Amino acid sequence: MLDNRPGSDLIEREPVRIGKGCFIGSLVVVMSGVTIGDFVTVQPMSLVTKDVPDR
Repeated sequence: MLDNRPGSDLIEREPVRIGKGCFIGSLVVVMSGVTIGDFVTVQPMSLVTKDVPDR
């Protein structure tokens, strides 16, 4: 059985960085550790799994 309660080592925790001037639509999931560059538009209902460069 998985032990995925708060404080568990199974939960990956890394900061998410969002640049200036971004628009993040509704119902967007940004995975742990991802950096979104400046002036990026993320469409609604998107899943962001990798870093996104500026513009």
